[in-house]
Amino acid sequence: MKMDIKDTRNEGEENDLHHEQKISIRFVLAAKQDPSLAVPPDAIAIPSSLRRKGLSTLVNHLLGRNTNADDEEPKEADDEEPKEEDDEDQNEEDELLPNIKFDFILNGKLLRMSVEAAVRRDGLSLEEVVEIQYFSAQKAPSTSGQSETLPDWVSALRSFSTPHSVIPKDGFLFCGCYDGTLRVLNARNCEIITSTKVHTGAIKCVDVRHMTSTEGENDKDVVVVTGSMDQTLLTQVVTTGKSGKTKLKLHGVYIGGHQNGIESVAMTQTKDESLLLASGDWDGTLCLWKIPSSPDVNADAVTDGASKKQKTSAGLKKSLINVPEISPICALKAHASNLSGMAWGVSHPHLITSSWDHSAKVWDVERQESILSLVGSRVVSAMDRCVNSNIIATGHVSDLL
Repeated sequence: MKMDIKDTRNEGEENDLHHEQKISIRFVLAAKQDPSLAVPPDAIAIPSSLRRKGLSTLVNHLLGRNTNADDEEPKEADDEEPKEEDDEDQNEEDELLPNIKFDFILNGKLLRMSVEAAVRRDGLSLEEVVEIQYFSAQKAPSTSGQSETLPDWVSALRSFSTPHSVIPKDGFLFCGCYDGTLRVLNARNCEIITSTKVHTGAIKCVDVRHMTSTEGENDKDVVVVTGSMDQTLLTQVVTTGKSGKTKLKLHGVYIGGHQNGIESVAMTQTKDESLLLASGDWDGTLCLWKIPSSPDVNADAVTDGASKKQKTSAGLKKSLINVPEISPICALKAHASNLSGMAWGVSHPHLITSSWDHSAKVWDVERQESILSLVGSRVVSAMDRCVNSNIIATGHVSDLL
């Protein structure tokens, strides 16, 4: 069966209607939708200029529902008395099921233009039947009227939970934002536990691990590292006082390795239970750092007095100059462009990195050389590793995974 649906036009456009191009389409109900909303799978010829609202009216018509949307403007009242036929039509409409607003997907993309424009955009044939998925449109979320507790641009997230007493039962959610502030939230209800502004630029990456304290073998602190567009790395230690109040204590400033905004970080625990930090920046530089085991950093991990007196490239506040400054173990040009993601391998000392240069690499950090390079055809914008294997997943600027 093939239906020919005519568009409603003004009388002045009646002649143009006969010349307007038609497109054959087939409606397909999207997954996880109410089966009662399914329409016949037959091809339908429609005007190519129909958009989302016209298609929604058509689906409601095929479902035997009222085709008048709730958001339509009321018609102006005529001076003449309504005819009996109009009353009958109105009664028939009142007996129909209410109108439903639908959204549509054409070739994997939400339809926000005419059907013809979407077909031409994706290079589809106008002579073949075009399949269009549809589903019930969702209403915009309503606000409670209260101001938001976080800025609009949240640029880095990392969750962390452990049975250790310093962590609340629900765990932490570390949130890095474009205002340079690190916020610690309750992972269950997202209530802010504490926050501190330590970067002059946007925080682009966050990682968190346990750190063995020098005060006792079983006493462990939680250390969180943040990388920023201000070209610096900072570590904070999560502390909980006797009153039970959680705070962030600045642990160290990592300088001398990056000359560009830092885009990715990853920490791992070595065999001697110390923490090793890897960081990558916009220019593709990879740096390795040894994280001090306590806030009291050893002398060999701190830069000399001359460099400590100098202002850091990040433009940090003067109050931060007195904290330990750690130099990198090594710095090397790992990629030709932005180092967008990194993860430590299952077996130490392997590090996996990804980049905008279309590649992912595996590094032997002890030899400081690449042992495997995987090159694709698209920018790699995100990467992570399986928890129990070296299988990685990468994200790209297209809709591919």
